[in-house]
Amino acid sequence: QAAPLLADHLLDPANPSTEVERVAFALVFLATERELPQLETFFALHRATADDDALVTAVAHVARAIVAVGGAEGRAFVAKGIADPTTLPAVREQIQAWLQPEAHAGGG
Repeated sequence: QAAPLLADHLLDPANPSTEVERVAFALVFLATERELPQLETFFALHRATADDDALVTAVAHVARAIVAVGGAEGRAFVAKGIADPTTLPAVREQIQAWLQPEAHAGGG
């Protein structure tokens, strides 16, 4: 029941990045498909503009939540985002650190 409120909180520009990071982490575990639009919006807005470590980590947490609730489409959305040259290298590196091992985990 907290996920919709957290997703709204995620998109509030008045929140400090450290708070956004904590909210994003919680959404990795609490988000459902209902929060997917807010998660995708946050990812799209911040993957190329995260200006501190907490926000970079928040974007990576949100990417993980998108993959968790969005299935193959969510994974494709995140993969497309990290392939975009405007995505910050720090964001790309944090996401690839867990996205690639997961992709290979079931292959063998």
